Amino acid sequence: MFKSGSKAARAGLVLMLAAWSARGQDFIMQGFYWNFPRTVNQADWADTISSKAPILSRAGFTYIWLPPFSRASSGTSSNGYDPYDLYDLGGYGLGPTGFGSDQDVAHLIKAFNTNHIHAIADVIYNHRNGGLPENNPAVQAYVDSAYTASCPAGPLYKDPNYNPYPSDRFRYILPLGGSSGNGAGDYYIRLSSVSQSSRFFNKPYSFYAWTNTAGYQNQPVLEQVRPDGGSDCGQPDNTVPLGVTMNGSTPDGGLDSGGCFTDEYHIHIGPGDFNSAGDYLYISIANRNGQYADHRIYRIINNASRDVTAQMSLQTYTDFTHLASGRGEVNFLNFHPNGIDCSYLGLNWDYPTFFYDYDQTYPPTRDTLITWTEWLWTSVGIRGLRMDDVLAFSPVFVSRLMTDLNAHHMDPGLVVGEYFDYTVTDITSWIRAVESGMSPGALAAIHVRAFDFPMRRALKNACDQAGDDVRTLYTTGIAHNGGSPLNAVTFVNNHDLRDPGDPVQNNPVLAYAYILTDNSIGVPCVFYPDYFGTPLPNYPTVFLKPAIDTLIALNRKYIFNSSRVEYLDQAGSSFLNAPTSYGAGAGPSSTLVYQISGGPSGKDVLVAINFASDTLKLTQLIDSHSGAIRPGTEFFDVLGQSDFHTTKVGSTGTVYLEVPPRSYSVWVNDQALR
Repeated sequence: MFKSGSKAARAGLVLMLAAWSARGQDFIMQGFYWNFPRTVNQADWADTISSKAPILSRAGFTYIWLPPFSRASSGTSSNGYDPYDLYDLGGYGLGPTGFGSDQDVAHLIKAFNTNHIHAIADVIYNHRNGGLPENNPAVQAYVDSAYTASCPAGPLYKDPNYNPYPSDRFRYILPLGGSSGNGAGDYYIRLSSVSQSSRFFNKPYSFYAWTNTAGYQNQPVLEQVRPDGGSDCGQPDNTVPLGVTMNGSTPDGGLDSGGCFTDEYHIHIGPGDFNSAGDYLYISIANRNGQYADHRIYRIINNASRDVTAQMSLQTYTDFTHLASGRGEVNFLNFHPNGIDCSYLGLNWDYPTFFYDYDQTYPPTRDTLITWTEWLWTSVGIRGLRMDDVLAFSPVFVSRLMTDLNAHHMDPGLVVGEYFDYTVTDITSWIRAVESGMSPGALAAIHVRAFDFPMRRALKNACDQAGDDVRTLYTTGIAHNGGSPLNAVTFVNNHDLRDPGDPVQNNPVLAYAYILTDNSIGVPCVFYPDYFGTPLPNYPTVFLKPAIDTLIALNRKYIFNSSRVEYLDQAGSSFLNAPTSYGAGAGPSSTLVYQISGGPSGKDVLVAINFASDTLKLTQLIDSHSGAIRPGTEFFDVLGQSDFHTTKVGSTGTVYLEVPPRSYSVWVNDQALR
């Protein structure tokens, strides 16, 4: 027998669960953070995580969430969220990724499988980056006239949802030399807003031109001088040397533009500035502040005073057809807008917020992403999916993906979408939309979850906002608002919540105490730095491994799969009736106290979390289960964090609980703990 509150009791509780059934409660470790080190003591991050497998297994974790590990466009400095070659995990003679090599990934999966932990891949179905430039007639049509062939006739800039295509994602090219008829001399490039709408007046941009022969000149940036509408407006223009940037802004037709909506740039190309056998003039007009305007080049006059606009092409960096892996290859047709599916770029689903935005409604795109996911299962050994930014594409794709995986006997044990929103009804609506499109077999075998951002915000408020009524946790989150525990993943901190003020600042262990003991709210996810004590900017440095290990052990022995959680101090609860009372300092709004029944041991559990700065001294009426718990029944403090290690049910059905400031404890009516 273990004495309650003793070190032997706490250590024994962990040891008792070392061989606990793997079919118990799942626990996720997020095995990275935003700026995880690429190399530490000659080991990459894949090596670092692999070395933790035995530690995490002993603690009871069942899933390890890995960062995106496909080759990224920004190379080994990337954390993976700018995917380039989906099938290149650090091989093909190109060296490791920012995560590691393909051999490191294989070793990692084996290490975790050996320790009975499944790997969750961070899969990015929304965007891609780093392709080669290619002519893109679909984007050129969209930019030039603001509509695509499959959309209703008429310019879409009249539609309030219309958005310009981001100008930093394309460039213009004009052939020089060879048979083009374009040689040395003066070129006049005219651009304007398609709509001439006030939405796009005075948006700052940078104009830059170069050839394969003449490029960057390392000269100071020039500033536009107005009026500069050129000959179309009876005005002067701005002269810009090759390889020199000029800052301008879209004209508004006002006094400084003389009623003209055109900016004209004059470029002189000398005989030595291009290859006469064949070259190109490249032009970018990239926006400078992210608030894109609908500017486009509408006319180019060449060295022979000829209109050569028809020779001009627009290129995007969307050619992924020359990858080292030779797989997962796509081109401009796989991204919005592609001239196939109507797109105004007005919705989150089709706007290229992050790099080039996939069109998952286009069957080749959908099939490419599904095939890649199947490969992650069959060839890499992935058994869970964390889907990045699911708010940014249709749930129909996720439904189809789940249905396809199930049809091929690939049922991920953990599927969670990052629907980064604090409106719980929007998150649950997304879950229901995905489920409604899944086949019956997939729906029975795969539980689609979402990260519970509303619950996380309530947890932060409870820890960091003095005076916050922490009992809002009882009515917050997915499981309490149209979902179920099978639909939610709860968490305290993560890699995205890293700006000043975003991480939980005060006693995050209290938030973990809640998500690791209330099994009715979802699968808990633990953040690597919180667990291992990694110092990070803007996060408090905490080492919560001992506390979290004990809470997981407690959960697996007494809590998982419990049939009932009674929030004893919830507003309106019958268990708030007298003689429930609080001592001075702590009170109802700073306390969580709940009773868990029907767990694996059959023993009732009482949890009290004190968010106040004073000691909680609570006399609490509990659920007697119609007489099953009688006066004299003893509850024992499993964690040893209360000065009252043993509490008995009184004649009126109450127990006395005492918890130190900003702390928690758990009592179980298990006589083995006497």
